[in-house]
Amino acid sequence: MNLHHKRNPGDFDVEQAARTFLSTTLKLILTHPEELQLKFLRAQRTLMIEVIVNDEDIGIVLGAKGRNIKAIQTILNCLGAKGESQIICTVFNPKNQS
Repeated sequence: MNLHHKRNPGDFDVEQAARTFLSTTLKLILTHPEELQLKFLRAQRTLMIEVIVNDEDIGIVLGAKGRNIKAIQTILNCLGAKGESQIICTVFNPKNQS
């Protein structure tokens, strides 16, 4: 295996990688994994992701002092860099939106 082989960024599906990472990771830690929804919006080289969870799960996703969401965003940044994209992730609870 050649570790120095450069991939064409067009070969890497950032959205699919982010979807797989988020759904796999979050479903393991959520109290209500069946309510997890991921919404993706692409604008040029930016991928915006809305993570929608049950209100009981907001604290789990954010973590103490935002540590969990910062760790999740760090990994998403790595995936974005691999695909030459910026990824912005936000967490929502639909019950608290007007």
